[in-house]
Amino acid sequence: MELKNLMEEVAPEVLEDLWKKENMCRCEKCRLDILAMALNNLSPRYVVTDRGKTFSRTDFLELQNRVDVITAISNALRIVKNNPHHE
Repeated sequence: MELKNLMEEVAPEVLEDLWKKENMCRCEKCRLDILAMALNNLSPRYVVTDRGKTFSRTDFLELQNRVDVITAISNALRIVKNNPHHE
């Protein structure tokens, strides 16, 4: 068994979808800054078993949960795009 924050799987997936629409740096530093910022603004969704993971993942198909993740990633994208931590 493993303890896992399901948001750490969902956020990168959403980021990849949204990043396609942005003209910005795609380096690993910016990617991790975006994910860290977004994850800090989202409630964690911890699961322990594969079965629990499946049930919790289904929750993300609900519109409000998906909107929350998209909003957090979009806000983080905008901030990092305007204030990258590198040259």
